[in-house]
Amino acid sequence: MQPWHVWVLAGEQKRSPSSALSAAHNEGSSSWQPEHRYYPREFEEPYQSPRRKVGWDLYGLLSIERGQKEKMHRQQDATSFFLMRPWV
Repeated sequence: MQPWHVWVLAGEQKRSPSSALSAAHNEGSSSWQPEHRYYPREFEEPYQSPRRKVGWDLYGLLSIERGQKEKMHRQQDATSFFLMRPWV
């Protein structure tokens, strides 16, 4: 999906929403609902297999094994595009 409207944030303007998003992710907040569904509920072939392989390959490089949900959760938070960039 390509955005129609773009905002650029840096410094404190970026830290505040970044912190809020990270906190919601870590709390497992179920109260937030996306405005639009960008991805299907389930991926079908030929998309599912390569998607899973890339994910497991990444976790393998990071020494995260299947079932280590806490480590997976921390990695998802760390690799969030929004949270890792100096500006967005």
